[in-house]
Amino acid sequence: MKDLAPRDLTRLIALSLVEIDAGIARLTEVGRQRYRSLPRAGSINDVSSYETMIAAVGERLRKTAGKTAD
Repeated sequence: MKDLAPRDLTRLIALSLVEIDAGIARLTEVGRQRYRSLPRAGSINDVSSYETMIAAVGERLRKTAGKTAD
């Protein structure tokens, strides 16, 4: 969660991509499916932690949001 801005984490939760469990952000099944559908996404097994995966999804969301704002 330290890699995400609170606004991004809130958005991921609202999109049902992430849930908070015992203070730890975890991808939901929908979040894992979305991550796997991203271009150049590694295997979930290749990602060392949920935080790394969530950061990758958050970064992709920021890039996508930037493109739609143009």
